[in-house]
Amino acid sequence: MPNQIEMGISVRPFIPELEKTRAKVNQALREMNAQQLLNQIDSMKTTVGAYTDLISQHAVLNKPETVDLISSTVNPFKAQINSDLDKLKSSVSSDINDAVSKSAWHTIISNGTMLNGCGGWVAGQLMYNDSVAFGRLFGYVEIPAGGPTIDFATNPFGSTVDWTNSTLQQIVPLWPANGNDGRPILSVGFEQNASNLGLWNIISAQANPITNEAYHMFFSMPFTTFPSKIHVE
Repeated sequence: MPNQIEMGISVRPFIPELEKTRAKVNQALREMNAQQLLNQIDSMKTTVGAYTDLISQHAVLNKPETVDLISSTVNPFKAQINSDLDKLKSSVSSDINDAVSKSAWHTIISNGTMLNGCGGWVAGQLMYNDSVAFGRLFGYVEIPAGGPTIDFATNPFGSTVDWTNSTLQQIVPLWPANGNDGRPILSVGFEQNASNLGLWNIISAQANPITNEAYHMFFSMPFTTFPSKIHVE
């Protein structure tokens, strides 16, 4: 301040004392940081020493021992597990594929050929897998006047199914019903080793006699058989 010069007072004597005080404070801070660091180092030394003791006592694994254990035990075990899982997956996949293959359904639809001047249509539908087979023969038939004596169409599955010892037949309704010629009760059945479908006299088990009038009929004959009796090219 201005009056300091006038009074002859100088501030220099106070500066050294302030410097000394600041130096003491800095030294104290350095000593505190150093002590903290020393404490941390001592703690780490204690931890490392304890773990070293455990390693020497084989209470824990060191890195080389860990690598050896993984190489000699863990990796072979892992490889064996993976191999067993692959075999199991392959086996299960094979079993599933076999089951699907055996349970897979196949369908065949075939048409017959009309014979002896008969009109209409005749068809067959067959479904089968490795365990069972079933189907039906069906159609709409127009029988002309004067025929036929027996056959009206080929069997749609004449060569596909083994009909040996088959007794498949169906009584059929005809119209005009009975007509004027005394037509007997008829049924649809097999003729010529089941290669053809024909009309039979159900009472006398004889071939259908020639009729004087034309008539119509529907028929549908379901059947079951064994898959081994199905022949598919």
